[in-house]
Amino acid sequence: MDDVLDNFTDALENHGCRRRGRNMWTCPAHDDTEPSLSVDPGRNGGVVMKCHAGCDWRDILNAVGLTPKDIRVEVERYPYRNAAGNVLNRKIRFSPKQFTYEHSLNGARLPLYNLPEVMTAVKEGKRIWLVEGEKDANQLAALGEVATANPNGAAEWHPEYTESLIGANVIIVADRDDPGYQHAQRVRKELELLSKSVRVVQSKTTGKGDDVSDHLAAGYALDELIPVAPPPSVPYVPVNWDAAWKIVADDPEWLFEPVLESGTVNALFGKPGIGKSLLALSMAVDIAKRGLPVVYVDDENRIQDTVERLRAFGCHPKELDCLFMYSFAGLPPLDTPEGGKHLTAVAEHHGGKLIILDTTSRMVEGDENAASTYLQLYRCSLVPLKGRGMCVLRLDHPGKDDAKGMRGSSAKVGDVDTIWRLTEAQDGEKFFLLREKSRSDHGQDIVCLKRAEGPLRYIFDPVEYLPVNAKILAVARWLDGHECPAYYGRPKVREFLNNTPGSPGIDTNELAVVVRYRKARLAEKSDHIEAPF
Repeated sequence: MDDVLDNFTDALENHGCRRRGRNMWTCPAHDDTEPSLSVDPGRNGGVVMKCHAGCDWRDILNAVGLTPKDIRVEVERYPYRNAAGNVLNRKIRFSPKQFTYEHSLNGARLPLYNLPEVMTAVKEGKRIWLVEGEKDANQLAALGEVATANPNGAAEWHPEYTESLIGANVIIVADRDDPGYQHAQRVRKELELLSKSVRVVQSKTTGKGDDVSDHLAAGYALDELIPVAPPPSVPYVPVNWDAAWKIVADDPEWLFEPVLESGTVNALFGKPGIGKSLLALSMAVDIAKRGLPVVYVDDENRIQDTVERLRAFGCHPKELDCLFMYSFAGLPPLDTPEGGKHLTAVAEHHGGKLIILDTTSRMVEGDENAASTYLQLYRCSLVPLKGRGMCVLRLDHPGKDDAKGMRGSSAKVGDVDTIWRLTEAQDGEKFFLLREKSRSDHGQDIVCLKRAEGPLRYIFDPVEYLPVNAKILAVARWLDGHECPAYYGRPKVREFLNNTPGSPGIDTNELAVVVRYRKARLAEKSDHIEAPF
């Protein structure tokens, strides 16, 4: 360490720089009459230099005929803090590029960089950039973004880092090299089931190892970063059970209650002209107005027709920033690997929370009556979207008898979590969404819809049409009498029943109806809910 410092001070002296006191020198990089360059030994080796007139350390080395290879210069210190904001250690960066820590880790593991800011961003729903180094994170922070890195970059990723990002909106910036891509895809796989959204992007510059700093230095904006699709070589990562256990909510997370649950694949079918596209567009607008990105791929309606409907909804262009409409976009067939790759890239580019396909039968090249067509659609296009936590809504037509389901192969029903049939009431004033299939049984089986004008809109009326019978009412009254909170979801109500002596017997399906009934009654302040039949 002393040799490095001596070599540098010798070079300053040979250049004619004057020394004052213990550590001040005239700076060789500018016309310095009063010593303005401080030179000190680094705590962990190397040299710490600072020109108080603002000269860059590289210019100082160049002025005395040295290069970074001739001397170890401390460039920056990065503080690693715990959740309370207390500094645990500092990572020290040297040039030539080398790192060490201010204090020995002694086997301890540091948290994510900028952990307090990350925790706040998760709570507030802000996007979080995950980069490979502290320098990149600091540069993004200077732009007003929340950015983090794991202490050793692409070298490692630990379960506690995943847990820190549960429920987060994460954008991973991959360095343009094999270790960078592998690290980004591994972390993406870890986060897909646990975060609200996760996508991988890379610099628009194409140099090997280029990162977000290179991207910004080239004059590109953050929204010009390029999406990265998972390569075939992406490592397979098993579920992290400790982290997964923490994401099980008391109630499902809805994009549009009670029809579209986050992260599920849904089908909506009904007779031609009944209003499937109108209903889908209505839900898309509602979700987009809440600031959640919706990607609507429309191979059914002209853009003129869509604009006319949006105007009827009372929409204005500035309200539709989160609705990304692709009208007759010409995507490759979605039952092919190429089609799935293109659709996934579009969805990831916008960070889509809901992907609408209108109409599915127009987006495949295989025989509509062949099971292989829809197995390929699921494998090539729907699995990648579902795996990224995106909700998908497929629109389709029924067969000759709409009560018998969607047109085409019965394999259509195997790849979706929920199937809704849109039908019209006999009075012509109401519509019903009838749930034909549900994997989870979240929500309810029948939803009543009413169309209203001025502006055009759908009014969802799930309360009036809950299938409540005498047993449901009896169990609900028993829970009320034993002061079980009406806002409890199924897990808590089941626990309450199991732990309370004399509780009535009830199966899972009945329990779901009891919970919905009590919540609906709580919301409506009414004891009267009419059964539909």
